[in-house]
Amino acid sequence: HFGKRFEVEVLFTILSAIFCLYTMADPRLRQFKIKTGVLKRLGKEREVNYKEIALQEKRIQQYKDDPSRDEYDVRKQGEVLDECKMMIPDTQRRLEAAHKDLSQLVADEQDLAETDEHKAAAAMLENVTIAHTPPAAS
Repeated sequence: HFGKRFEVEVLFTILSAIFCLYTMADPRLRQFKIKTGVLKRLGKEREVNYKEIALQEKRIQQYKDDPSRDEYDVRKQGEVLDECKMMIPDTQRRLEAAHKDLSQLVADEQDLAETDEHKAAAAMLENVTIAHTPPAAS
C-alpha cells in the first residue's frame, strides 16, 4: 500500500516538472508581448491625440460662433489646442521607435514565426503604421 502511494507521488512530481518545463516560456516570447503592447498603446495614444485636436478645433469654432463668448475664451481654447498639437511629435517619435524595434524583433526571430506572439506582433505592425493621416475635421 505504501509503494502505491509513493509511485503516485513520484509520478505527480515528474508530471509537475514536465508541465513546468513545457509552460516555461521562451524569454523572447515575453519580449514579443511587451513590444507588441507598447506599439498598440502608442497607436491608441496617437489616435486619441488626433481626436482631441479635432474636438478642440470644433470647440474653438463653437466659441467663435457663440456671441456670449469673448475673445479671451477663444484665445484660451486656442492655447489648449496648441498644447494638444505639441503632443503629436513626441507620440509619433516614440511610435516610430517602437515600430522599428518590433519590426527588428520580428525579422530577427523567424524561428518563432509559428508562435501566437510572433503572429500577433506581425499583425500589429500591419495595423499600426508609421505614416498617419489625421482624421478629417467634422
